[in-house]
Amino acid sequence: MSEASADLKASIAGSLDADPVLAPVLDYLLQDLDMLGAVPSQIVEVLQPFGAGEGKTALDLACGKGAVTRALAQDLGYDVTGVDAYQPFIDDARARAEREELSARCRFDCADIRDLPSQMGPFDVVLLLSAGTVFGDAAATMAALRQFVPPGGLMVVEDAYATRPDDPLPGYDAIAAGLTAHGDTIVSEWRGQIPEAAEFETRAVKAIERRSREMMRLYPGVAAALSKYAAAQRTEAARLGDDLIPIVWVLRRAG
Repeated sequence: MSEASADLKASIAGSLDADPVLAPVLDYLLQDLDMLGAVPSQIVEVLQPFGAGEGKTALDLACGKGAVTRALAQDLGYDVTGVDAYQPFIDDARARAEREELSARCRFDCADIRDLPSQMGPFDVVLLLSAGTVFGDAAATMAALRQFVPPGGLMVVEDAYATRPDDPLPGYDAIAAGLTAHGDTIVSEWRGQIPEAAEFETRAVKAIERRSREMMRLYPGVAAALSKYAAAQRTEAARLGDDLIPIVWVLRRAG
C-alpha cells in the first residue's frame, strides 16, 4: 500500500473514530444506519432562515451516505454536491438519491476532500458535518472551507464541545475562537442534542455492536479493533448531551 493510500485510509477511518484496519469493512459495520452523524432535519431547519429554492448550491464535504445532501435537495430545493472518500458510501448515496428521484439535484463524487481544488464552486453553502479533525483544528478547518464559498457565503460545521476543563477535547470558547480566526462571523448556532439524534445514537450503538459481533466471528484478526470501536461508540453516545455537547454552527464568510 502506498503512503498516500494509507493516509487516505487512516483519514476515512479517523473521521468515523475507527482504527484504520477497519476501513475495508466500515460499510458492513454501518450498513444498518441511514445517516452517519448529523440529523438531516436539523441541518435543514438551521439553513431555512437563510433562503431556499432553485438556484441555491451547496457542497456537502464528507457526506457519507448522503442523508443531509438529499435532505437539502428535497426540502430546500438546493442543487447539492456530496463528496466522500469512501466509495461504498458514495455508491449507497447515489442509489438512495435515484430511489428518491433526487438525482437531478444531487451529485455524488468519490474524492479525498482534503485534495479538492480550491476553484471548485463557488457554492452558496459548504458543510462539514460530524467529520472530526479531517482538516485539523477549528482554524484550519475554516481555512479549508473558505475556499469553496465567496464572501458572504455560508459555512456550516457540526461537531461537539467538551464542558469539563480537564477533557482532552476542546471546549466551546476554544472552538469558537478557531472558527472565527479568519474574521468570519457566527450567524447561527444550535447547541444540544435533539431527541431524534438521541434516538439515532441508541439505534446506532446497538447496530454497530451487533455487526461487530458478526465480524469478530468472520475475521478474528480484527476482533480487538472491532471491540474497541463498539466500546468507543457506546462511550461517546453516553457522553453526548452530558459533558459532550453537540453543536451546529453557521458562519458567514468575511469579505
